[in-house]
Amino acid sequence: MNPHPARLLLLACLCPAPPMAADPHPLAGETSPYLRQFATNPIHWLPWNEAVFKAARQRDLPVMLSIGYSTSHWSHVLNRESYSNPDIGDYINTHFVPVKIDRDEHPGLVAYFRAFLESTEGRTGWPMHVWLTPEGLPYAGASYMPPSEEWGRPGILNVLEQHVTAWQRSPETVRLRADRAFSTFQSFLAPFPLPAELDSDLLDNARATLRAAFDTDHGGFTDVPGRLHPERLRLLLAAGATDADRAHVRLTLDRILHSGLLDPLDGGLFRFSVDEDWQLPYFVKTLADQARGGELLLDAYQVFQDDAYATAFRRLAGFVADQLGCRTGGHHTALDGENRWASSPDQPAEGLHYLWTTEEIDRLLTGPDAAVARAYFRLAEDGNLPSDHLAGDHLDGKNLLRPHPDLAGLATTLDLAPDRLSAALDRIRPALLNHRTTRPGLRRDPTVLTAANAAWLAVLARAARELDADTFLPPARELAHHLTQRHFDPATGELARLARSGIPSGQGGLHDFAALIHALIRLHDATGEDRWIVISKQLQELQDTQYHDPDHGGWFSARPDRPGARLRVKAFHEEAGPSAQALAAANLLQFERIQPDPDRAARARRALLLIQSEIEPRPEEHPHALLVLQAARPR
Repeated sequence: MNPHPARLLLLACLCPAPPMAADPHPLAGETSPYLRQFATNPIHWLPWNEAVFKAARQRDLPVMLSIGYSTSHWSHVLNRESYSNPDIGDYINTHFVPVKIDRDEHPGLVAYFRAFLESTEGRTGWPMHVWLTPEGLPYAGASYMPPSEEWGRPGILNVLEQHVTAWQRSPETVRLRADRAFSTFQSFLAPFPLPAELDSDLLDNARATLRAAFDTDHGGFTDVPGRLHPERLRLLLAAGATDADRAHVRLTLDRILHSGLLDPLDGGLFRFSVDEDWQLPYFVKTLADQARGGELLLDAYQVFQDDAYATAFRRLAGFVADQLGCRTGGHHTALDGENRWASSPDQPAEGLHYLWTTEEIDRLLTGPDAAVARAYFRLAEDGNLPSDHLAGDHLDGKNLLRPHPDLAGLATTLDLAPDRLSAALDRIRPALLNHRTTRPGLRRDPTVLTAANAAWLAVLARAARELDADTFLPPARELAHHLTQRHFDPATGELARLARSGIPSGQGGLHDFAALIHALIRLHDATGEDRWIVISKQLQELQDTQYHDPDHGGWFSARPDRPGARLRVKAFHEEAGPSAQALAAANLLQFERIQPDPDRAARARRALLLIQSEIEPRPEEHPHALLVLQAARPR
């Protein structure tokens, strides 16, 4: 006999149902450390793929795309302030199809969206946000959005509500706006008529603009205070530079060597300084920045023959090997500046790993050494950080280690013989570094990026030729073997964009090809071994097949056979280092030096003329491209 329905209802009420397993977050299975940072969000972020737009079309909702990278401070801040808020999460989930992109995984797409926002919004930044129609066309963008209106920026809910209102009022109007924006942007991308000849005045005009921006008090440049900008300084050391140019580079480097921008304990270079006097760094160290800084230090050593620059380079190379080395081969992408302290486990603190109090120094070191450390690192009882740039009480009373610029004068002040001062510093540095390793660990991006590792390989190969082959050639060969055997598959012609846990993944972009070709040519020059040229030529053929524009010259940032191929550009910007476009052109020039070829020479000339036409309005913003154009000048 069937039980009475009322009894079933009563039993259901009295007997609790087994707990439902929560669906895993869509980002939970991703390998990207950046994407995993958001896998506990109430926002149902999706990874970038074609299914995103299928869902958007089914729900008839716009796509909200958020792009960042694992060590982006403002990505961390936005995550804590807003994306972890359940109310904001519900609002975004209801009105958008939210998507997260790690900028290191999709460089071609990121180059397109960056160029789109620069042309339509007038600026961009990290994290980068783009709103797209369900058909995949971008129509608006933003960078960091505060929780409420601040610094002249609208609050995040205000921004979101504006997009929701516009879509609900008339989706077709938004689509029309996207179509027009796409058409307008594509017209901006139309190639200029190429000049007939390379302009010999372009480099001189750029140097004149940079001279007008010299910060003669602090070093660096007044238009980008606190930014080292290695390629600008390298341009000022190249052929044709004046004595004043070289003097300004020396002023800048000497300030850097005795500032907080170069870590005096492990030798690593921080990204930039928050202040113009180089006293408060942005506490992130990336492999790419070590490569850029390494090239500059090697240039400075060649020009000035000052052992201080060679010593700084050796210490920087030691940092890369010791702190960024990956057990499965290659080097990790970055060390973040945030870590979690017992006093504030829920609020990661920026920079505390690198800061000290005088009391801590006194506890760690013996009396005489403590006095030397206080004086040499210019410590103060109430801290030595610039008060007008401090953000957070956790920095109060803290000191950043900044080496004294005058050892002889310091020895006199401390009444110590110079050799006794040097001996004391040789004890102090490892003691402090060893203690620092016991502090809460820094976040690390363990990704092994092909382009960044290739840039470091190029530096090692150069150092082997110019400084010390015995020291730098073995790690250069080891890194070259890793990249050419683990990241490159000659049978399929695929170059991996990156590797995590030793597993290569992602299709390499133009920057990966160009950077690796450049590095292998450098290694051939350092060793005379033909195998590196053989591989670099194979990579060059693949690069030209997949990315070259036969109609107008140069190379696209993405392949035509990949999803989102219509969203591709030729990227020329140099905000984070040399552009892939300029690197690719420089490689053709190097091949011509090794083995002349008329077709390749014609391709190189066309690429150079394209670069010149693109950078001509603001040549000073493209210093590496200018170095390449200079190398192409007839001798």
